[in-house]
Amino acid sequence: MTAEQKKNSLWSNILTTRYDPLNDIIPEADTNVINPVCTEHVFIDKGDTMQNGRRKGIHKRGMTFLAKYIPVENNQNFTGIFRNGCEHAICRFSYANCPIEKDGVLNLTYGFAMKFLLSNKPSVNIFGMHSLDGQNTYNLFKYNYTNTLPQPSSYKLIFGSYSFRIAKWLGGNSWFPSLAKTNPLHLSVKNMGLEDNIIASYPETIIYVPSEETKNFITEEKDFRILLNGKLNNTKIFDVYETEVKESSRIGEIHATSEFVTSKFGDSELFFQHGL
Repeated sequence: MTAEQKKNSLWSNILTTRYDPLNDIIPEADTNVINPVCTEHVFIDKGDTMQNGRRKGIHKRGMTFLAKYIPVENNQNFTGIFRNGCEHAICRFSYANCPIEKDGVLNLTYGFAMKFLLSNKPSVNIFGMHSLDGQNTYNLFKYNYTNTLPQPSSYKLIFGSYSFRIAKWLGGNSWFPSLAKTNPLHLSVKNMGLEDNIIASYPETIIYVPSEETKNFITEEKDFRILLNGKLNNTKIFDVYETEVKESSRIGEIHATSEFVTSKFGDSELFFQHGL
């Protein structure tokens, strides 16, 4: 299938299962997400949809939209999509867990995923979060996202992240990988740099900086799915940087090419394989 055919098929499933987020309840994460045997599937499963009856343990609610990646001229000589761009992509913002309000303080952890659809090849996926510790605002565009996270502050999150390290080990192809290879706070973007007959060149760390345009859409402390439903078409979502945020390190842009939608298929069936 061509990239456009894949995109159209997935987007059709997303649109036919749209729902109104106004009265939707965000569920808690499953307890088995800290089980490495369960979690390894995010690294080893292929395809664009959930397989073998699996259900998402976290990131159960969010918003999906079509997008494109536009490289800038100064792209540091990176290869693959970093150099060539991609017109056919699907993105999702999601709640990693049910928003927790303790002693009047809100705690939210957002995740971002982007699926690059390629003709006659498997899709390539990238990810970003601000931190595992969460934030005390519904404004998902307040902070930068990255594929290399800082160490979390709570013992519970540290334990959970080391469970993720074991899952990366189980999903890898080496019995004795380096600690860097199984770093639970880093998801590789290597596949985004792959290109036929060329040695791949890609950054270790990318930083997604919300655009100025996005800041006009979060106007109150409310579920972002309600505020953004049906909006943000033809809007720049992120500027993308490698390693640090400075103009000489800006390598690309991510633009929405559709409105943001809430969808049962997007929440339950759309799958983003994690990079080792």
